Amino acid sequence: MKNKSSKSGLFLMELILSILFFSLSSAICVQLFVKSHLISQQSVDLNIAVEWCQNVAETFYGTNGNIDEMMLLFDNSYQNSSDESSFFLDEHPYTISVSVHEKNSMLICNISAHKSSDLIYDLEVYLFPEKEVSHGK
Repeated sequence: MKNKSSKSGLFLMELILSILFFSLSSAICVQLFVKSHLISQQSVDLNIAVEWCQNVAETFYGTNGNIDEMMLLFDNSYQNSSDESSFFLDEHPYTISVSVHEKNSMLICNISAHKSSDLIYDLEVYLFPEKEVSHGK
């Protein structure tokens, strides 16, 4: 009779250890899935930010650095009233800020993409503007 009781106690201990092992394993798996989801979301945010920054950079080159023409090409753009050489694009939930300034006859365009005030991507492009050459007679 006593022998039967010790066998059931041993089985119960083995069952408790198995449950403990599988619960620890499942907790680790859940953490890995959550971390992989966060990394995937960061990758999506980075891809979108890079694409928008590249679009703005190509627009900068295409308009020869004219910020007013650049703003006309983007629907969701608005300009900061205090600074005529910068504007923002509001592509929810991303905000792309664009500023253009001149240094040593070069135009420099700083483009940065933010998501809820966190910087995702920053790009700086340079342009030597083409001047119209008049041929007088």
